[in-house]
Parts: sequence; C-alpha cells; structure tokens
Amino acid sequence: MPPLMENLLLLILVPLLCLALFCLCNILWLRPEKIRKRLRRQGVKGPKPTLLDGNTKEMKRI
Repeated sequence: MPPLMENLLLLILVPLLCLALFCLCNILWLRPEKIRKRLRRQGVKGPKPTLLDGNTKEMKRI
C-alpha cells in the first residue's frame, strides 16, 4: 500500500477509534455515574453496581 493511502487510512481510523472509545466510556461509566449522582441528591441510596453484573445479588435478596 502506498504511504499516502496508509496515512489517509490512519487519518480516518484514529478519530473513529477515539470516538468509539469515548462512546463506550460514556455508556459504561459516565452516564450511570451521572444517574447515580442525581438519585443520591434526591435521597435514593443503594449499593454501587459492578460493571458486569450490576446489582443482581442485591436484587435476588429482595
């Protein structure tokens, strides 16, 4: 592949990869944290969920 094509490919793929990582971070960490913060301000407390299975152990106990 010519160097120009490689550079063009990198120029396109790197921003797309950064965008995908940001979206993933937003979905898995930032958005739930924002919701948790709002609920805490309203007085709703609860256990902090884990990344993979959430609060399933606590939900089963109830």
